[in-house]
Amino acid sequence: MGRRHGLTVAVGAALLGMALAALPAWPAWAAAGQAAASSVSCSSSSHPALAAKIGRDIAAARRGRGYWGLTQITANDQVVLLRLLLNGNTVLDPASRSYALKLTAEVIPAQRWGVPAGAPASLTVHVKNGWLSLATHGWRIHSIGCCTGHGGNYSIVVLTQDNPTMAYGITTIEKIAEAINRDLR
Repeated sequence: MGRRHGLTVAVGAALLGMALAALPAWPAWAAAGQAAASSVSCSSSSHPALAAKIGRDIAAARRGRGYWGLTQITANDQVVLLRLLLNGNTVLDPASRSYALKLTAEVIPAQRWGVPAGAPASLTVHVKNGWLSLATHGWRIHSIGCCTGHGGNYSIVVLTQDNPTMAYGITTIEKIAEAINRDLR
C-alpha cells in the first residue's frame, strides 16, 4: 500500500459518506445527496488526518470538479476508513459504525461485485464499489469492503485503472478478492 494517489471514482464518496454517518442529521444528508454534502464542512480533533482529507474532498467538489468520486486517495486511506468502521474509535460512535456497516451489507445484487468474490458464506460482506470511464487511464474500477462475523473482521481494498472495459476491471478485482478471501479462510 503505497502513497501513490489515484482518482477514487465513487469509492471516494464512501470516505465522506461514512464520516457523515456520524452526524445526527445523516438521513437528511443521504437523501439530499452529493449537492448537500458539498455544503458540509468537517473538523475532528480526534482524527485530524481524516478531517483534513474530507475537507480537501469538499473543497475539490466546490471547485467544480463535479463528482465526489473525482478526488485523490490512496488504498491506505481506504484501509483507515475500514478500520474506523470495524473498530471502536473516537471518530465514529457505535451507532454510526453500525449504520454504515448495515448500508454496505445491503448493497443491491447488481452492484455486489468486487471484494465479495469468494468470501466465506458464514461472514457478512460489506462492499462499496466505484467505476468511471475517462479519456485518460481507461476505466477506473475500485472495490473496498470488509468481512465481519465469527472468524472474520478483515478488509480488502482494490483500486484499479487502465482497464479497457468495466467488465475487465471487475474481473480483475474479483480474481484478486477470490485469492485473498481463499487465503484468509
